[in-house]
Amino acid sequence: MAYIGRDVTYGLFEVQYITANSSTTSFTLDYAVGAASSILVVYGGVIQEPDTAYSITSGGTTITFSEAPVTGTTTYIVYMAKQLTVATVADNSITTAKLANNSVTSAKIVDGTITRADLSFDPEDDATALAIALG
Repeated sequence: MAYIGRDVTYGLFEVQYITANSSTTSFTLDYAVGAASSILVVYGGVIQEPDTAYSITSGGTTITFSEAPVTGTTTYIVYMAKQLTVATVADNSITTAKLANNSVTSAKIVDGTITRADLSFDPEDDATALAIALG
């Protein structure tokens, strides 16, 4: 099938098929979306209108059709813009084992963000910065 427009630069369009039973109107989405216009819904080969033929509920995790899709009718969703979710790192969860070598710089030592107990010292690496920090 031909595509009109710019090529996708990164990633691809994910597709989810819906198994209809002529009575269910709500289906769980494979990916959370921010709005009904973030997906393309095709029912029986016909593109459905967002917020008319379907809506997004449950914080973007459920699609609810205005009428139940009929059993045997091909229904699928193309994710045009998946919601970006970023994990938040819990307080006090990063240990020194997760720090790259030489990631503790002179500037960090001098501005006081690192305590004496946090330091491991190699005299050949940065003796001047350590002397300043320890005063």
